[in-house]
Amino acid sequence: MDLFSADIGRYDGTLTNFSAGVDYQVSRHFGVGLNYNQFELDVKIDDSDWNGRVKTSYEGLYVNLSFYW
Repeated sequence: MDLFSADIGRYDGTLTNFSAGVDYQVSRHFGVGLNYNQFELDVKIDDSDWNGRVKTSYEGLYVNLSFYW
C-alpha cells in the first residue's frame, strides 16, 4: 500500500495505491497469479488563473504469468 499526501502552496492532493494478490508456482519455471489493484489521485489547485480539481481512479483484478530460469 502506498499513500502520499502533500500541500504545497496552491497545490493540495493525495495519491493512494493498494495492491493484494496470490501467486502459485505451477512448476519450477512457471507460475500464475491473481491480483487486485486500486489507485486514486485527487489534486486541488487554488490559483487566480485556474481554480479546480482533478480526481481519477481505477480498480480491478488482473492475472499475471511468471517465468523463472
